[in-house]
Amino acid sequence: MANYKTWDATNTLEVKCIGNIRCPGTTTSATYTTGNECKFNHRLCVTCRDVGGVVKIKVQSNGLPNHCFTSTVNNAIEMFNEWEVNWQPNVKGKTNYSDT
Repeated sequence: MANYKTWDATNTLEVKCIGNIRCPGTTTSATYTTGNECKFNHRLCVTCRDVGGVVKIKVQSNGLPNHCFTSTVNNAIEMFNEWEVNWQPNVKGKTNYSDT
């Protein structure tokens, strides 16, 4: 796949959270307050393109949510991922399960 999109303000949302959480990029939980928020960036870019008459949808993300979360056990980490699929492919006669 192509290189990751250059992230900018149009596809980045800064999330600020307060409370006892594990902020992404940290290793322990802490209590965050107004003025000392847990801050992280949610990044998502969805694009489409035509490749020889086939419309492709591409999603690029850093895997972080667009909202606060209260996990004190698991630690969210930024994980860049990218995938692309055909938009509305013809699936007549195709199944997504086995007979067994």
